[in-house]
Amino acid sequence: MGSTHTYQSDPRNADIQININGELFHRDRAMVSVFDSGPPLLAESDAYIVWGLFHKYILQYLVYAILGAHILGALKHHYVDKEKHALKRMVG
Repeated sequence: MGSTHTYQSDPRNADIQININGELFHRDRAMVSVFDSGPPLLAESDAYIVWGLFHKYILQYLVYAILGAHILGALKHHYVDKEKHALKRMVG
């Protein structure tokens, strides 16, 4: 008994044509990527493109700006306002 991947050669399949997106290809030229095989999850609308650009170019700097503002605020409370326990409350 053979494994799951064993097969018997069939000469009728030598010149088979395979339909890919409505176009016929000879079996030697018929190649499909697993990444192209399904429908897109989201259509590339204008909102999709704008959100992608926002995420790629702006969001990362926005996170650093918010983090920096929080750190500066904690240091201001400790050194300028002279709150003795401000850093302990904020850090833990």
